[in-house]
Amino acid sequence: MSHRKEELNKILERVEPEKLNKFKWTPCVSRHSIKRLYNLDAKLVYDEELVDEVGYAMYARCLQGRDETILNYSGKLLCHNCRTVHVSPANGIITCSCGYTYIFHEYRKSFQKARMPSGAATPFFNEFINKWERAKTYQDKMLAIDYVIHECHLNMISNVKRGFAGCNLIQGNKKQVSEFILELAYK
Repeated sequence: MSHRKEELNKILERVEPEKLNKFKWTPCVSRHSIKRLYNLDAKLVYDEELVDEVGYAMYARCLQGRDETILNYSGKLLCHNCRTVHVSPANGIITCSCGYTYIFHEYRKSFQKARMPSGAATPFFNEFINKWERAKTYQDKMLAIDYVIHECHLNMISNVKRGFAGCNLIQGNKKQVSEFILELAYK
């Protein structure tokens, strides 16, 4: 066994399993909620609570994706328990003062597995964040939501080779999200 592997094993022996690599990613937004919002909006029923529920869910996911992408690219990690930012050491193991431990490459894998939106790959997520932060009225909020859904639709029909952006934001697999976006676009 290599010296590096031995060092890793010694560190991990002292870690509580329930505090190792526990990442908390903002969930994808429910297709049902988005559809309900669009259906009500089409009937000129302006549900302020629902537009906020959908918009803030999208905003939270995009914001976490953007912020953690910035940290990730700079070799940093945000503790998902206490929110402390850490620089990844040479061995890639980060132990936070709150008792949680992270392996940096597992953090990166978890980010990808959770399909978090990355503003670096799809800048329209960052634009949505800006639009949502400026939105004050129901109409402004609906325009911001419609903007990001429309951009996901454009991304989908462009036949992107690496990942369809709608899956970074909306709950479901690629087929479900694609069909959902088409339904919204052409209904």
